[in-house]
Amino acid sequence: MSKPFAILRVKKLKSRHDILMMQKHWLRSQPTENVNAKLTRFNKMLLKNTTPLEIYDDTINSKNIKIRKNAVHALELVLAFSPEFIKVGNSYLPDAKEKLHWWKENTTKWVQQQFGDKCQVGMMHLDEQSPHCHFFIIPTEQRKRKSGNVVWTLNARGITGGKAKLVALQDSYAEAMQKYLKRGIKGSKAKHTTLKNFYSIVNHTNNIVIDELKNEKLKYKNIPEWSDRAIKLINESNENEVLAEITKVKNRNLMIENKKLTLENKKLSELLHRFQQKFKGVTKSVINKFNL
Repeated sequence: MSKPFAILRVKKLKSRHDILMMQKHWLRSQPTENVNAKLTRFNKMLLKNTTPLEIYDDTINSKNIKIRKNAVHALELVLAFSPEFIKVGNSYLPDAKEKLHWWKENTTKWVQQQFGDKCQVGMMHLDEQSPHCHFFIIPTEQRKRKSGNVVWTLNARGITGGKAKLVALQDSYAEAMQKYLKRGIKGSKAKHTTLKNFYSIVNHTNNIVIDELKNEKLKYKNIPEWSDRAIKLINESNENEVLAEITKVKNRNLMIENKKLTLENKKLSELLHRFQQKFKGVTKSVINKFNL
């Protein structure tokens, strides 16, 4: 049986306001779609019991960081897994609790090893359809000026700048999760999924697939089987492959329609043949009169 996927996404936070909005989402201090309010109390702060804004303000002030106008102030890392890691359909696996604990502990450990004191706070959300973790990263680094002075600056490109660094980040996380999870397909031509789309994928995978089928008015007897395949592809963020799967179903549907038309044509041909046999003895002039 194929392993579920390890999922990693990064969002750039380009202002203090972006950080504030992220924090409100974390703490559920503003209306959030697709949240089960009865489960919100089970959400957990990770690492330090503080807020991203407090850490951000303290870091900027204590390190005396001068922020450039176009600087990326921080990064939000979102880590998750495809649903089949702990579920079969809507039912949890018997060892779901143990797996979830293992994933949370090892994900947090990987983040600490990867980013050190650049990441001091995180949040685990358990009140949405799929559990996931957020981590707040301030990309600080020291630089030596021409004057010889050493100063603290922000350098998000040092973490996410260029495809190679993002690929290395994906590889590293997948390696840390390899006991239960696997990495998505390397070199996929699919475009990077935005964080907004990522939330939709995590929380509404099944609905997305079914809605897509309804919109296309597909009538395909193996829809559940295809849906499972599409869900895995969506979780892997290979949108192009999902579209390919949809195209396959469309083509299969066209083949079915063509077979129906062929069958109807065959029946009409047989009917015409019987009709011609019935009137075999009628003169040609009578047949022409009725345009037969």
